[in-house]
Amino acid sequence: MPLRRRLLGLSGGLRRSLATAATHPPWAMINRTVEVVEAPSADVRLAEPPLVSELCVPERLVKTRGSPDPDGDVVQSLAGGVFAASGDGLLFLSCLDLRSTAPGASRVRLHPSGLDPTHVPSVTRLVCNPLTRELRRLPDSGFDPVGDVLCGLNMGLLTQADRGHGPPDKFAVADLRQGNHMLRFLSETGKWENVALSPCQVPLARRQPVTPDQATLAFGGRLWWIDLSWGAISADPFSDRPELSFVELPRGSVLPAGAQKEAFRRGSLLPDAEGRAWWKQASFSYRRMGVSEGRLRIAVVAVDMDRQEVIGCYPYRSDLCMPCVLPPWLRSSRIPSAGKKYVEKNKTLADVLVRLQSH
Repeated sequence: MPLRRRLLGLSGGLRRSLATAATHPPWAMINRTVEVVEAPSADVRLAEPPLVSELCVPERLVKTRGSPDPDGDVVQSLAGGVFAASGDGLLFLSCLDLRSTAPGASRVRLHPSGLDPTHVPSVTRLVCNPLTRELRRLPDSGFDPVGDVLCGLNMGLLTQADRGHGPPDKFAVADLRQGNHMLRFLSETGKWENVALSPCQVPLARRQPVTPDQATLAFGGRLWWIDLSWGAISADPFSDRPELSFVELPRGSVLPAGAQKEAFRRGSLLPDAEGRAWWKQASFSYRRMGVSEGRLRIAVVAVDMDRQEVIGCYPYRSDLCMPCVLPPWLRSSRIPSAGKKYVEKNKTLADVLVRLQSH
């Protein structure tokens, strides 16, 4: 501590550089919808919570399967989204190359969704540093085109630092597969692989598999797949032999077996003629799990952030935003690459102090 005080008192110029490095908010609410634009690099418009931060990615990074006939009734659209956040600020993005029928085209009557049924979308997966705007595109997972689009809706992003704290030295993107397998990408190898998982002990009364129904969380050196009706399952994607572990919700919060499946069976997300929607009555619609103050927490309440008061209990309609922490050193770190360690060049004393203050 005495050394830190002496260093902080060296000069006004140094104090100004430290203040500049800390101008970003400590965390942000990232809009889960990513705009794909014609630009040379990513664009991130950070805003103080509870305002929403916006993210745009350059069109040139999104893989496509050619272009539709300009004289036809099919148009191309590139859609992106934020699917996960690591515990230290990196984001996992996924973008699709879609084809839809143009307004007024005859096929709209046959396909109400508007999507072209003859087109198999290509998928682009990226890791993003929201402060430096660095993007790293991941290779294809190796599935057939249809399987590659369908997999990954519940992928999570986990990072790891060799020193235990500070900028990450490696990252993993992973998702659970049927038959006790994990599909994972490791930055150290630069490849996707399917690895076997050890079986997981679950309560005897609930032998059906966990059905994730919210974004995958990174916490405690593991990825957590959340089933809001009864618990969470976790694993360490960096392990040579990943082991599954199950944690049940607090007593009184576990719903009867099949409650989630029954709720989805009841029909459309749209309200009926009297304005009632089945999902508003489903208990799991009033829940969300997240990481706060170093703990994994589940909430059933809504909070006014300005007044810091509980204001009621409301159904969680959709994941419109992704919470993301923004530690001080994130602005000077790089996304880990296969077989490479990032070595900081021309490190200044101000950079060292920012790193010290983050611990």
